[in-house]
Amino acid sequence: MSDLFVKNIQNWITLDNNIKRINKGLREIKNKKNVLEKDIITFASSNNLNNKVLNLNETKLRFDVSTSYPSISIKLLREVLEETIEEPEGIEVIMDRISKKREKLSKNNIHIKRK
Repeated sequence: MSDLFVKNIQNWITLDNNIKRINKGLREIKNKKNVLEKDIITFASSNNLNNKVLNLNETKLRFDVSTSYPSISIKLLREVLEETIEEPEGIEVIMDRISKKREKLSKNNIHIKRK
């Protein structure tokens, strides 16, 4: 192996270790923030602050409710088709076409195993 290749691997491992350490700290900060967020949302909801804006110094906080939908799963598609189409063969044809048309993403990876 070339010296440059080995040096690149060593640098990559060092950076990976730094990312792991920083992510651990970030995870702790996010956990603390989530606890505070739950308390704040509970207070805002119980004090009818939904759709209100609070001005704190140069920061504005707005309390609202948002709705989103998860990704459509293959299981959900099959359930809906089974409720809609009576012929099992038709369902299988549609499911097969969906499976074949799905975009496949490929990525080369490096896996690290720590001692």
